[in-house]
Amino acid sequence: MRKAKPINWNALSTQICDDRARGRCECAGQCGGHRPDALRRNNPAQSRCTAKQGHLDENDDPVKLAPVPMDRVPYHVTPQNLLAMCTPCRRRFEALGAVEKSQAEGLFDLPEAKGKDIPTL
Repeated sequence: MRKAKPINWNALSTQICDDRARGRCECAGQCGGHRPDALRRNNPAQSRCTAKQGHLDENDDPVKLAPVPMDRVPYHVTPQNLLAMCTPCRRRFEALGAVEKSQAEGLFDLPEAKGKDIPTL
């Protein structure tokens, strides 16, 4: 089994969250939130999450950024596949992934009763 985090995870996290993202969440709607009207106007800068590392969020909790693989595969940790996300964006992104997976797998599909009488109440 592959490890979910590479040996140099701290350096990679610093590279993504601090150096590239400059301490600001890079989510621009991938989580399902953040000003979709700005995305429609083709202005991703305005649609980007405003959360900044160390600042307080709406719940007065300090914002923490973490690199998140955009293809949702834990061991695909190339810089091109990672986005720095704050905790609320990461949670929404993961929830969207779970919904997409359940829809793709047909979580609530019921087998058809072929040629069988279905009792009525």
